[in-house]
Amino acid sequence: MKRFYEQVNVVGIGGRYHVTLDDKPVKTPARRDIHVSEALASLLAEEWARQGETIQATAMTTMRLVATAIDRITDNPAAALAEFRSYAGSDLLCYRSPEPRELVHRQQALWDPILDWARQRYDVSFELSNGIMPVPQPEETLNRLERAAGHDELRLSGLIYGCHMMGSAVLALALAEGEIAQDQAHSLSCLDHLYQLETWGEDAEERRRLDQILLELESLNRYFRSLVPA
Repeated sequence: MKRFYEQVNVVGIGGRYHVTLDDKPVKTPARRDIHVSEALASLLAEEWARQGETIQATAMTTMRLVATAIDRITDNPAAALAEFRSYAGSDLLCYRSPEPRELVHRQQALWDPILDWARQRYDVSFELSNGIMPVPQPEETLNRLERAAGHDELRLSGLIYGCHMMGSAVLALALAEGEIAQDQAHSLSCLDHLYQLETWGEDAEERRRLDQILLELESLNRYFRSLVPA
């Protein structure tokens, strides 16, 4: 789509804010109004202002997350929580490689501390698997992680996107709560892939994919920070 506007502004009304393009308010794909915090509206405005002659929707992470929250999660929060719960039940951090030894040790050294944080933060326990065979997580763990996700549609949208990118509900929660930032989220979620590059040498296509994930996590981190009250 060609860029159809020149000016991007943030407009506040009654403590809520929206973005305008040439004085016309930005709406979701379902034509719903977007009224958010000033910090989140500023992020949205930055994305619209960065667009060149052609609008690149794939580069608008914040807009995508806000639209998902308003158009999908608001109407069916139970489905969103079920999706988050599903990721929690098959969390990346609970599936360990049986070999090689160096990768095993690296997973232990980097993944165990973040699981320990989650254990203490949410009073949960985890079952670990040495391989790819599914291992069920305790029902109470899933219940408590689901409660930790909460019912705010904007936060849920970010959490589910984080789960999708990282394969881990624990990492998504840690990023949302500011326990980790995008660099650590990237190194933890892409640990196996980074190890393979380190061991077998650089692969240009894989490196581009991993770099794109880092950019997305940076955008997601900024999104989460905008949801935190000043």
